[in-house]
Amino acid sequence: MGGASLVLGAIGDVFGRPLRGLVLLCAFLGIALVVALVWAALTYLVPLIPWQGWLGVGAEAAASVVVIALAVVLTPVVTMILGGVLLDLAADRVERQRFPQDPPGRGLALPQALAASARIAAVALPLNLLALPLLFVPVLGIAVYWTLNGYLLGREYFSLAALRFRPWSETAALRRRAWGPVFAAGLCLAVWMTIPLLNALTPLFGIALMVRLHKGLSAPPTATA
Repeated sequence: MGGASLVLGAIGDVFGRPLRGLVLLCAFLGIALVVALVWAALTYLVPLIPWQGWLGVGAEAAASVVVIALAVVLTPVVTMILGGVLLDLAADRVERQRFPQDPPGRGLALPQALAASARIAAVALPLNLLALPLLFVPVLGIAVYWTLNGYLLGREYFSLAALRFRPWSETAALRRRAWGPVFAAGLCLAVWMTIPLLNALTPLFGIALMVRLHKGLSAPPTATA
């Protein structure tokens, strides 16, 4: 299964029969979490910065930049958390409707899925904060953002999809062997995450994409249309 067919198939899953019913839920949860985290940061962290001491009348403009920067940094983290929340519901729909001839994966307990997501999100947050200044550098900033989050998103979503069928040791070994396709798929997720409106559906796209990639690497029968 080629890369283009994987991506197109996952897009078809998001807006087609498997996941269409989850679109509004995913968008609502994603937007709500980003807004809540940005509000918490502005309420409890930003006031600690001595705005008046070194920004003066530019404080409001600087605060607006901070809000935008926080939303950019927190979006990958929220995406990873929602991936754990929606994993079993979305993956089960894709597996049953696109691969009906295969046995479905076993569901991960929600605490297990959230713990796996939280481990990656805990790494993603500081790394994205460190890379934040580069976002203001044309071309380089977006390249770093895509590469960094492509690696992190690919690692998390592929692991979650594979853990439904194999233990962690086998999942990690398969991910290492297939690091190229996994990173390429993660890069597609990172690019998708920067597209307005579509970025709210990154968790669904990521789950569908990685379910298909794992099936391809496991040499399953061809998926139904």
